[in-house]
Amino acid sequence: MTDQVPAQGSDQDPQPPQTTAPPDGGSSPPQKSGTSPVLIIGLVALIVLLVAAIAFVMIGNSGTPSTPAPPEVIVPTPLPGSPSATALEPVNVRSGPGTNYPSYGVAAPGTQAEVIGVSPDGGWWVVSISIEYAPDGRGWVSADWVSVENAEGVPVIEPPPMP
Repeated sequence: MTDQVPAQGSDQDPQPPQTTAPPDGGSSPPQKSGTSPVLIIGLVALIVLLVAAIAFVMIGNSGTPSTPAPPEVIVPTPLPGSPSATALEPVNVRSGPGTNYPSYGVAAPGTQAEVIGVSPDGGWWVVSISIEYAPDGRGWVSADWVSVENAEGVPVIEPPPMP
C-alpha cells in the first residue's frame, strides 16, 4: 500500500498531527515549563523593596549628616503694653545686628520678648534675654522675622564690636 498525498488544491484537509496521551493517562492539557517573566519581575521588585525597608529600619537616619538644632533661647515674658517682639518664624537671637554675629540660639515662632532698643539702621531689634545666654542680657533679632508692638520710643543702640 502506498501513501497518498492529497494533490495541491484538493478539497481534502490534511490530517491533523497525532497526539499521544499524557504519561499519567489523564486527559489534562500539556503544561508549559518555566515561570512567567511578569511573576519573576514582581518577585524581584518585592525582594528589593523588603531589603530597602529593612536597611532603612536598621540604619535609620544615622547615614545622613545632620547639623544639630540650635538651642531654644528662653526670654522673659514682656509686661502687657510694654514694647515687644513676637517671632513669626524660628528666628536667631544674635550677639549683634548681623548674620556675622554668633547666634545664642533660636526663638520659636510665637515667642515674645521685651524690646529694649533698635539698631541705627532699624533692621534689628534689641530684645531682653536671660543672662544665661548673654552677659549683658541683650539679644538682637532681625526685623524681617518678628512683629513688633509699642516700640516707637525705644532707644537706638549702637552695635557691639564685630566678632
